[in-house]
Amino acid sequence: MRTPKKRTSLALAGSAALVAGVVVWPAGAAAAPEGEVLEGTFETDRVEEVFLDHDANGVPSLGDELVYTNTSTGGLGDATDRGHCVFHQVDLAADSTVLHCTATNVGPRGSLTVQGVSRTGITAPVLREPSSWAVTGGTGEFASASGEIHIEEFEGAGLDFRSRGTFRIVLGG
Repeated sequence: MRTPKKRTSLALAGSAALVAGVVVWPAGAAAAPEGEVLEGTFETDRVEEVFLDHDANGVPSLGDELVYTNTSTGGLGDATDRGHCVFHQVDLAADSTVLHCTATNVGPRGSLTVQGVSRTGITAPVLREPSSWAVTGGTGEFASASGEIHIEEFEGAGLDFRSRGTFRIVLGG
């Protein structure tokens, strides 16, 4: 796996720096017959991110965004995923936010897209509760994929951010 140079446009503490970097890895998946279920674990590592502070107040607010690139490893091999999260609820007093995220992995055998909602801390990289995101489709060998990913852990912040979880993908389902 090639290790790209890490960079950031704005390192933001807490959830904006840690959220969502999860996608499943089609790059290393073995060819599977239609209807086959693929299950396993994943881990992502942040490569690049930018926090888009639309109201320029310096903290996450409703409608602000996080755009990121991660490398990922796990049960389906090594790959790169790219994602986008929008802040939908922000409670600064409770140090909590809810984000809606979409992420797509593009590998040599096709792409796989997931989306879902995660509730996180703002000032510390804390996943407030495990979350499940839907596999919404793909291309190539993943053209008719369905299933879900389960995000179980966040660790670190900014470009030191990692996430871990499990996946269940149904091909042709």
